[in-house]
Amino acid sequence: LLGTSVDAARHSADRFRRHNLALFEEMHPYYKDRAKLISVVKRGRLQFEEQLAREREQAAGVAASSEFRASETAGEISAD
Repeated sequence: LLGTSVDAARHSADRFRRHNLALFEEMHPYYKDRAKLISVVKRGRLQFEEQLAREREQAAGVAASSEFRASETAGEISAD
């Protein structure tokens, strides 16, 4: 993924793969029931979108916290 570290990109790809496999497992019993299959897919997509949103919020919080600590450290250095 552009703009992310190799580890973060690998984590994202692995998370997507795990989610995809779990969704296939959940869908399998309904492969002959189109309506139920569509329902399972929609629910799975919503769960994945919610997980991504939570992770973005957490990453933004970590980034903001890191920036705050960096600015505090810079302020301590310039105050000396």
